[in-house]
Amino acid sequence: MGTYCLTGSVEPTTCPGGYFCGALSSIYTACPAGTYCPTGSWNATVCPGGTYCSARISSFSTCPAGYYCPEGSTTFTGCVEGQYSASGAEACSNCPAGFYCGSTIANSAFSSCVSGTYSAAGASACTDCSSGTYAVVEASSCATCSSGKYSEAASGSCSSCPNGKYSSSGASSCTSCSEGYFQASQDASSCDACPTGQVPSLDNGGGGIRRFCKLITTSIFPPSLCALVL
Repeated sequence: MGTYCLTGSVEPTTCPGGYFCGALSSIYTACPAGTYCPTGSWNATVCPGGTYCSARISSFSTCPAGYYCPEGSTTFTGCVEGQYSASGAEACSNCPAGFYCGSTIANSAFSSCVSGTYSAAGASACTDCSSGTYAVVEASSCATCSSGKYSEAASGSCSSCPNGKYSSSGASSCTSCSEGYFQASQDASSCDACPTGQVPSLDNGGGGIRRFCKLITTSIFPPSLCALVL
């Protein structure tokens, strides 16, 4: 045990907490910052990682959440953007992919990226998916919409192309079938040519949606005769 002996003393005195007493000491010495000295210390002990020590203390303090304390720390330091820590951390950790760690220092936890957004490890914010892609919650990247589907920016899922339209993979919108072609099904990646003798039917009030084909009809009477027949 660390003790010291005052001039003229018969018995040694135990070194007080926060100080240390080497061999044959006549006085005690204050523990410097970054170390601690329990009662009766021979020398100062370096503050362990995950804790901090101010000067003249007998025990260390635990590093609070959102901060880090390397070995021998005199105080705690806040985690930077994109990182976090629990209490007692010697170092901060990168926020995992699919999550984000605030835009301020001293993050003690991470938050989930919502659907339609994503993040890589160490992110301070989530990023919107671009059009033609999508993401579920806590995504590390956006997935491409398959052919026959589409999506706008920041989408959590892809939508189906309706009949009369089609799309290739990664589409931000569907394309209407061109003249001479139709598509009767949803989720189509292309349109089909109408059989010989048929043409696409423009339904929905003539809005250009070619959902099916119909036979070509040609009148053999001039308009004046048609009126007489009616």
